[in-house]
Amino acid sequence: IGRARRRLGDLAAAKESFEASRSAAPGSASSEEADRVLYEITRLSVGLPAQTFSAKGRNGKTVDLATFRGRPVVLVFWATT
Repeated sequence: IGRARRRLGDLAAAKESFEASRSAAPGSASSEEADRVLYEITRLSVGLPAQTFSAKGRNGKTVDLATFRGRPVVLVFWATT
């Protein structure tokens, strides 16, 4: 139910469903999955402010996300092993 509500854009109802699922079976695989989805809803949903951080740019200079406040920003994360 939570996934369907999330797809429909009703994040408040989705959050409520996942919280109920988490509390119904603490420590279960379903509870862990609910935790992951709740994290996405509360921290990674479109329109939420990005977490403040800084990182070293390709030119070696430190870039602070806060310096771009109020302007559109596209973040691309990649890594190599």
